[in-house]
Amino acid sequence: MAAGPALRTGADSTDLVFAEGGGTRAQAVRAVLGAGRDALFAPVVLGGFSVLLGLVLFIAFGVGLGTVLLVLALVSAGEVLLLAPLGAYADLRAFYRVEFGPPAAPERLRFVRTGRVDPWLPVSELSRFVIVHRIQEPYPGDRRPAAHTYDLRMVLRHNQQAPSVRSRAGDPTRLAEELKALLAPAGVRVELDPPQRPPPTPAPLPLDLRRLRLRQLRRRLTPTLTTDRRRAPSARAAGAFGFRHFVGNRAYSMRVACGQ
Repeated sequence: MAAGPALRTGADSTDLVFAEGGGTRAQAVRAVLGAGRDALFAPVVLGGFSVLLGLVLFIAFGVGLGTVLLVLALVSAGEVLLLAPLGAYADLRAFYRVEFGPPAAPERLRFVRTGRVDPWLPVSELSRFVIVHRIQEPYPGDRRPAAHTYDLRMVLRHNQQAPSVRSRAGDPTRLAEELKALLAPAGVRVELDPPQRPPPTPAPLPLDLRRLRLRQLRRRLTPTLTTDRRRAPSARAAGAFGFRHFVGNRAYSMRVACGQ
């Protein structure tokens, strides 16, 4: 699980860091190359659809094998060419950090994306931060502590796109206090929702209990299997009796036809 954003104070600004790096052309090039690499796996992930399409063309329409392979190659190339630009676009628009300047009493902010840095905005454009705290309790008997995660969302006044993160590990109370101390002079609200406690995940079955359930299932199935085995000789005997009865009737009919 990814770690949550952190506040870092520098010489010119205080940064709310979502991920390391960003804001350079080199990072943009790496993002585009990574999106292209990930798109190459699309034909593997969507292989079931391609196989189904090939079977329909081959069986239902009688298309030759060479034509089917050509169509599947074109479909795979189309998947790569479609998903690569979409992945690159999403990666290039991702937020890496938010810079507040000056560090002590912020008056402006800007967003740092993958390959560029947005222009400065007045801090009054930021309406509020919303932090949703979640506590995942362990199942009974688990010695691990409860897992604390949270969602962080920035709300701008003019419905502009703002960064948000989901299911990050960390202490949301500490982050809320740091944001309040930084942005309270500028009139920016920081809302920390009450902790949400989803039901604990069910405990995994111990190995002994799984063996016990398999043994009980085997015992339930054993009478049925035994009954079927006992019935099998009776069926064979009935078949043999029917065959002998049929042969006897044929022999009697032949004797009657011969006048015996």
